[in-house]
Order: sequence, then C-alpha cells, then structure tokens
Amino acid sequence: MPNIMGAYSYVYGDQTWTGISSGNYLIQSTDGGALTWDSNDVFAGSGYYHTSTDSYGFGQSSSTGTTLTGSFFYVTNCKAVKAYGYNSSGVKSSYPSILYVRECTENEDGSLTVADSDAARQTSTTTSSDFVLSIDGLDPAKIYQVVTCGSRSFFYEIGFCTPAPVVYYTLEEVATDEDIVTGRNYRITADDLTAVYVSGDGKTLYCKDDNAYDNPSEIAAGEIDYVTNVAGLMGAPYDQSNWVALELPATSAMTFDRDLVGHKLTGVRGKLLSKGNPAISIDETAMPVADATAAYDRYFDNLNVYLAANFLSEEQTVASGETYFFVAPKPVEVATVTWAMWSEADNCFLVPPKTGKINQAGIEGGFVADFSKFDGTVPTLLDGSVYSFRAIIFKNIPSQSAARRSAVAGDSYVVYPVDSFTRLGSVKDGVVTGLYNTNVAKQVSSVFYVNTLGVTSDKPFDGVNIVVTRYTDGTQSTVKVLK
Repeated sequence: MPNIMGAYSYVYGDQTWTGISSGNYLIQSTDGGALTWDSNDVFAGSGYYHTSTDSYGFGQSSSTGTTLTGSFFYVTNCKAVKAYGYNSSGVKSSYPSILYVRECTENEDGSLTVADSDAARQTSTTTSSDFVLSIDGLDPAKIYQVVTCGSRSFFYEIGFCTPAPVVYYTLEEVATDEDIVTGRNYRITADDLTAVYVSGDGKTLYCKDDNAYDNPSEIAAGEIDYVTNVAGLMGAPYDQSNWVALELPATSAMTFDRDLVGHKLTGVRGKLLSKGNPAISIDETAMPVADATAAYDRYFDNLNVYLAANFLSEEQTVASGETYFFVAPKPVEVATVTWAMWSEADNCFLVPPKTGKINQAGIEGGFVADFSKFDGTVPTLLDGSVYSFRAIIFKNIPSQSAARRSAVAGDSYVVYPVDSFTRLGSVKDGVVTGLYNTNVAKQVSSVFYVNTLGVTSDKPFDGVNIVVTRYTDGTQSTVKVLK
C-alpha cells in the first residue's frame, strides 16, 4: 500500500526527486506556497516541492541546450498538480516546458510499472516569462508518476493538492466536541446509529447510538426510581443514548424508507444543522444504508417511558420524606409519555393531582406540548383527561418564545406528540374516572401479528411476534411473544 506520511502527504514510498540539482527540499504547507489554488481546494490542504534559488530547477537540462530531459516523482492521495516555472527567451515550440502524469501499477515486489501513455499533459511555449501548468481530476486512490521537463526553461515549484481527509465521528463527538460546529459536513462512524422512527411525512429519520450519552442520569444512594419501582412502567434499564434527527430537504422528492427502522445504519453523512437538538441534513444522493440484521425493536417495546415529572427534574423529595429519582429525557429522543393530564388553564400537560389512589406520593411535573409533528389529525384535548402517546423530545433553547413555555411546566423541554395517542381516563374536580379501570375487559375489534421484518398477518409467525390488539374504544395494546 502507498506510504502516506501525514494527513496531507502525497509522497509514494521513500524517495527523492529524480534529476534535480542539489539544494531542493520538501516543504509541507497549508497554502501551497506561491501556487494559487481554487477556493474549493483551500480546505484540503496542499504542499509543494520547492527549489533553492540556484539557476537550475526542476527539469532543466542546460541553459543553452535543446535536449529535452525530465525530472519525476511518484505521488498518491493526490487530486491535482500544479507546476510553476520560467521560460527563457530561447524556448522553442518543439521543446516546450511540459508537465505530465502517468498512471502506475504497483507490483507484488513493491516496484512500480509506469504506463506508456500520459494520463494528462500540459505544455507552455511562452518566452521570457513565468508560467503555471495545471492538471486536475486525478484519482486520489491511484499512484502517478509526475514528470516536469523542458529546454531553456526551469520549474520553481511543483505543488500537489490532496482531497479533504475523510474523518468519521461518533454521535457523542458531534454532540459534545466544541470543534464540531454547525454548517459543516460530517460523517458518522459506521454502526454508531440505529434507526428508530420515521416522521409521518417521511422526511426525518430519528436515530440513536448505544447508550453513549456523555452525562447520563444516575440514581443516588437512598433514592427510589419512581417510574420503574413505584409505577412499574419500565421493565428494563433506561436507554441513555445520544439521538439525532436525519433530515431530507423539504424540496426533495425522496423520503426515508420505513424499513430502515430497527436497523443499524452506515453511510451517514451530511451538514450539521443543530447541536443542542442534534440534526443533520442528509445529502439525498448518498442515503444511509441499513444493516441486514434488525438491532432494535421496530414496534418500540424498548422505548423509554416518561411521566410529566421526568421533564421537571431528576429528583423530587415529597412531603412524606422519600426522594424519587427520574431519568432526564435526552434531546431528540423518541419515547413513550404516559400518565399526562391536560390542563386547559395551564396550557400544558401535568402529573395528575394527588387524588385518592391517584399519585399517592404527590409527585409534580409538567411539560409544554407542540403538535406540529403529529402524524395524522391532531386530537382534541379534554381538560382533566389523562393521555399516553409516543413523542419526540426536544430540549428548549433560549431563542424559543415565552409563549411556548409554561411557569407550571417549566421551560427545559418541548414535547412533540407524534402518534399512538390514547386517552386513559379523567381527573376533574376531584373525581377519578377510567385511570384504574384499564385492566377491565374491553371489547376487541381486531388482532394482528407483526414479525421482526415488519410484515403483518392475521396469524402468528414462527419466532418473535408483536401482537397488536385493537379495541372498540380506539385504544390498542402490544405485547411481544415467541411462538
């Protein structure tokens, strides 16, 4: 393999320029020295071979002779070459100054075989003047012999331009590294992302890494995990991952394939739109590719479950003296929100008040909801009714207007309900209805089965099935079974 020395090296192997006078030396530079590069090449970095100020330069045979001689070098990871030189008054059109490149083949013993014909060639026959010869469009993956030659002329500098180095970042680095800024393009490390949810319009794909959040919520000694140990709503440890929204341009005719959901992704790259609520604009010419094996349950049995209290703080000490622990939702996380009571007076969702068997611990909390991302007809909210739904969770940012905040709910989050909206019951004027009758037999309207590939059937599949039961009151339940 080519011996690439450093991020911006183009030298193949351990070699010196052939056929030049002493005093020439290699300099690495970020601006190409005296060479002027196109604006789209500046970021890539460049370097040059530079001669001393003696009278003979690259490819010079003699000041009076007419024999065409050449100097050459081998390069790789190179996309462009420029040669800067001078033609004397005696340059003849039959012996111009020449810059040419020839493709090389690497042999098993490490030697190179040079092609008989040029891959590209540029010449100059100007007299008594400087000149610049340029060759663009080289393949960085190939090895080239670069040759300069001429008669009664010489070359001051030979410059090489590399493509931008391909660097991959983890989602954690994108979220936390101060050197990674919005407006620039980045690539996400292969296998770092799993697709979880596609928006209703198909333009946004929500993805997560594998529990790599930089500052996870941690329960302290003596605290009680309310959602898991009191409410019994989490049967598995909380997932504390970094999340990102991959977005297609609104003008694009393309949409994300819903079959991506549940799979790890490769080839994720695009422009970083936001860090606080991570979002990347995807180049529609390079869509993410799904791994063949599903890695995450496509029907969201593994989503975190949050109460309104989770959006207030990570701990609450109630009147009885117990301190309850609540995991903080993560930016752009897809989660299930439940036991959320709509309050018209406060214009937000709250934890139901302590009433009879409801909320005996007396926990508090609330959040502002925004239905602009809802998939389908936005439901009518009834004052005092308690709901469960799937949502996208955003961290609030200072630029958001005060009208979208609530003194009761706080201003740390905005919750975007997206689907699976279910009314659980009602708490109004101290009267509780429905909330503790959810286990009473309801009339079933339909049952269907979903396998790990998302295929549905009225009969169970062999292996893992998600059994979806729909009831006549509009609610539904899901359970994972193994046949």
